[in-house]
Amino acid sequence: QNGTSWFYFATEQYRSDCIDLADRVSKLAKPRYRHPGDYNVLAARLGWLPSYPTFNKGSQDLINDARAAGAGTEAEINQYVAQALKNKELQFCVEDPAAKENHPRNLFVWRANLIGSSSKGHEYFLKHLLGTKNAVLEDDDAPTRPEEIKWREADGAGKLDLLIDIDFRMASTGLYSDIVFPAATWYEKEDLSSTDMHPYVHVFQAAVDCAWETKSDWDTFRTLAETVSRVAKESGFTEYEDIVALPLGHDSPGEVAQPEGKVLDWSKGECEPIPGKTMPNLVHVKRDYSQIFEKFIALGPNIENKMGAHGLAWDVSDEYQTLYAQNGTIDNPEFISHGRPSIYECKEACNAVLTLSSCTNGKLAVRSWKAMEEKTGLSGLEKNAKGREQEKITFDDMVRQPRFIISSVTSTGKNDKNRRYSPFTTSTEDKVPFRTVTGRQSFYCDHEMMRDYGEAMALYKPVLSYKPVQGDYKQEGIPEITLKYLTPHNKWSTHSMYFDSQQMLTLFRGGQTIWLNEDDAAEIGVKDNDWVEAFNKNGVVAARAVVSPRIPRGISYMHHSQDRHINVPGTQVKKDRRGGTHNAPTHIHMKPTHMIGGYGQLSYGFNYYGPTGNQRDMTIVARKLKEVDWLED
Repeated sequence: QNGTSWFYFATEQYRSDCIDLADRVSKLAKPRYRHPGDYNVLAARLGWLPSYPTFNKGSQDLINDARAAGAGTEAEINQYVAQALKNKELQFCVEDPAAKENHPRNLFVWRANLIGSSSKGHEYFLKHLLGTKNAVLEDDDAPTRPEEIKWREADGAGKLDLLIDIDFRMASTGLYSDIVFPAATWYEKEDLSSTDMHPYVHVFQAAVDCAWETKSDWDTFRTLAETVSRVAKESGFTEYEDIVALPLGHDSPGEVAQPEGKVLDWSKGECEPIPGKTMPNLVHVKRDYSQIFEKFIALGPNIENKMGAHGLAWDVSDEYQTLYAQNGTIDNPEFISHGRPSIYECKEACNAVLTLSSCTNGKLAVRSWKAMEEKTGLSGLEKNAKGREQEKITFDDMVRQPRFIISSVTSTGKNDKNRRYSPFTTSTEDKVPFRTVTGRQSFYCDHEMMRDYGEAMALYKPVLSYKPVQGDYKQEGIPEITLKYLTPHNKWSTHSMYFDSQQMLTLFRGGQTIWLNEDDAAEIGVKDNDWVEAFNKNGVVAARAVVSPRIPRGISYMHHSQDRHINVPGTQVKKDRRGGTHNAPTHIHMKPTHMIGGYGQLSYGFNYYGPTGNQRDMTIVARKLKEVDWLED
């Protein structure tokens, strides 16, 4: 699930979305909807985006109902589901996100400060997801209510029953969690590290043993798998038939399922609901919860012969066979994974990845290029990996030194030891078609929704503009100013995440800061290092002012990933509340043109395509903090 959509609904930010799309649409078009949330419902219906939980009835119940109605095969069950949706007998949960049966209940946060540095609309997370004290000033104040979403009055009680944090630091998420699993740091575990930002692959290697009850990520999830499997056996809840609604994915037949960029909505009678064409693919998965652990610790049979990427596949059977000797096997006749290559230990899992990856196994890299030749009709592409086909990078190789990856079709660029990686060079030099509707780079996008919003061609659009608050929060004798509010990457933190270490805190002010232009600051009587409160309808922060001529007039900066548990006083606008994080004044903004699917490059790809957190376009009211009150929060 793309996080932006999931949290937009789970934290009920659709209730306070200040965007009226009637103001954003092209003057030559009429918006299909005025509320951004309606477009996300449309995207779930048409298979453009995933949406979980998916249906307001459990999959096993759905399948049982379908079989009782005479459906036997998976295709017949899918047709039953499609008709139930068309007849309104079945709903997508996103059509009624506030219904209690559609609430998320358990949330694992793995090594991310979600309730802090990542929570766009932080105070809504506290109010609607956790049900705890928050600083939302004005809720349920969207200028227009959605048409496709059932409106329920919010109770502010919170949705989650259980929040579990897996982290090695006590950031905001850990402070709000029910359970914190102690996690190993980078220097206490074995793991892989790679990125498309540079052409090397590295390893983490344990310099010291894990302290106390700390576990590596791999060991933590293996322990969870073992525990869940045991509980499943004890409770008798083992087997479950699931129907997964998969969006029309990029590099799949689904990316040409909705031709000409026409938006046809089967719920409006504009077409028929056809899985994989006009709605999501409906994929059947049989789950056995008693076998989760057995499957977790071994490499299963589904990749024994072929693997691939981007709609391509190539033979890996010989390399799979090498893992039997390299990793050993699972030796338990009662396990479904008996006799399969072991990935019980993290290093075994790492070596399985390296053995089967076309970026670290030269033989498979050559096969990947041959698969591309067959797909495109081009010849000579295998030269991109020739000369390295005998290389097979292992974990121990990278312990000695980082290794230069091998060119593979998994990337759009080529690299070798005489050149740096550059994207799209396979297309510009080898004439491999771009993965677009036309097979070429495009400056014009003719999808109906792109034209509706005047974005068929690249153009400038001004920043969003709206009132930061509707109510009157003025304080007598305290001048205030309205500013644009930006949250760029921090300069005084580690990888833009951790600023609460002694080294970082001694590099700058030692707590949350907000940057103001010197003339704007003078206008409200603020000098450098004075305490300031900045607020809008979404929340409030309290921070020291950094007054600088480098900040343009009318703009304020609050570097992101500052955490509110260090040196943050109470505020005047919300007297029982300490100032929030840099995300307290932010709000998720959903852009309809980011939700398009089933149309070439405008097709869903996990972590690559979908709505993004356009939360930085905010407006705040800033004023000098009248009184510095260190609350007992």
